[in-house]
Amino acid sequence: GTMKRGVASSPSSSSKARRRRADTLDAPLVEALRASPRPFLPASEAASSDTATERVVEAVRVASSNPALECFGVDGTGVLLGVAAAQALGALRVRALVFPLELSLSAPAQEAFIRQLGRNRCLRSITLSSTNLDAAADGPDERWSPRGSAFVEQLQALRRETGLPELEVLGDEAFAEGVDNEEG
Repeated sequence: GTMKRGVASSPSSSSKARRRRADTLDAPLVEALRASPRPFLPASEAASSDTATERVVEAVRVASSNPALECFGVDGTGVLLGVAAAQALGALRVRALVFPLELSLSAPAQEAFIRQLGRNRCLRSITLSSTNLDAAADGPDERWSPRGSAFVEQLQALRRETGLPELEVLGDEAFAEGVDNEEG
């Protein structure tokens, strides 16, 4: 049989990098991501889009092995998330994605987000309060609504093409009324 190449060098370096990244998620948060039905990722302290993106990817990676996971919440305030974060969030096997504060994605990340949401078989609903998914790059719509949203149109069209049920898409008013998890 052939020897596994690179066994000596790779594990130590990659696990070190992984551990350093995971440090940005504190222990109680990691615990919630692993076991809570409704974990919530608070806003990033990260100044850079790359660091914030990496943190979301790491949080989704931890949450994806959570057997109780029903709803995944993220506060994206103050950072522009990149493609990797959008792909991870959009592909997460969860019934509901909730962004109660802000979600801002770079232009390529917006496309990636729509593509992933369009083929996520597990997802049933997404709730957004303040997002740039329909806005110009200069900032998010403060009180976002799905009415007349190009993002929502694209997303639902993609889901119909894929043969999936349309998502329930809720906007900022969902938070104002304190609607939490009304099953419809």
